[in-house]
Amino acid sequence: MGNLVHTIKQGDLRPSIVTPLGTLQDDGSLVPDNLTGCTVVLNATLGSKVIIAAGPVTITNAPLGQVQYDFRTGETNQVGDMQAEFKVIDTTGKPERYPNNGNFIIKVYRQVGT
Repeated sequence: MGNLVHTIKQGDLRPSIVTPLGTLQDDGSLVPDNLTGCTVVLNATLGSKVIIAAGPVTITNAPLGQVQYDFRTGETNQVGDMQAEFKVIDTTGKPERYPNNGNFIIKVYRQVGT
């Protein structure tokens, strides 16, 4: 995955995070990782507080590394920039986290109305 910043409004559950997981090349292109047989979860923190712990991720196209995370009630209630990562467990039980060069951001903006 590249340098992803996902934006969403406070209290909203859409849009979902939809992204390929893969290896970023020197030229900036992404080579997708085959996720066949893998399990994927999402972890996210806001400061030192865990907001999403092992949130279930749907693999929408395993050979192309495509995943989708659908927010659950309460996960976008706090405004701010969450640090997030996808954790993939392969068929042998070995974990790999994406992105592997840092975290991506889930930016929650304050809602204006009710």
